[in-house]
Amino acid sequence: MARSTSPRSLAKKKPPSSLILLEEVGGKGRGVFAGRDIAAQEEVLEFLGNVVDVSELADLTHALQIGPREFLTSSGDVDDYVNHSCEPNCGIRNDGHRVVLFALGDIAKDDEITFDYSTTQTGGFWSMLCQCGSAKCRGMIGDFHDLPVTTKAFYVTQGAVLTYLVEDGVKPSKVSNGEYKSGRRSRKKPIPARNA
Repeated sequence: MARSTSPRSLAKKKPPSSLILLEEVGGKGRGVFAGRDIAAQEEVLEFLGNVVDVSELADLTHALQIGPREFLTSSGDVDDYVNHSCEPNCGIRNDGHRVVLFALGDIAKDDEITFDYSTTQTGGFWSMLCQCGSAKCRGMIGDFHDLPVTTKAFYVTQGAVLTYLVEDGVKPSKVSNGEYKSGRRSRKKPIPARNA
């Protein structure tokens, strides 16, 4: 994965090792699990990595969109392995210059930690088929503004969406089923560099 020549790193604060555990998940690779009971609204983990423009990334696997064109690169740590769910137990939010995952409700020890990847995405940079298996599975993961109205409203009222998506009036993108690649985030087309 390409790194910026002058990357901006987010603050690094690791959760207590007893809070979350990395384990294998059948059919999904690895996932993050609660090492103890977690109370509603409790911070679960912080997403780490270097902030780069999307044009600097050849592969968006393990990259997290945090602005219209800004992504966090892979940190190589447990935050890279939080799986998606259309019925998540965690939400994502900005906390100053940090991007954190927090419990939407009480989470029991040994439950898998999940969040809705669409709560960070805009611009049609990637999409993927959903394999979460929840009763509310939408079948695909794409941009925030393409979510059903009630789902968007839920995330906004819970404070479980990155602020740039609700403050900047980001326009919806169109996602084509032909662009999905099962189980992996993938770029649909090359993204030109931003003019300086």
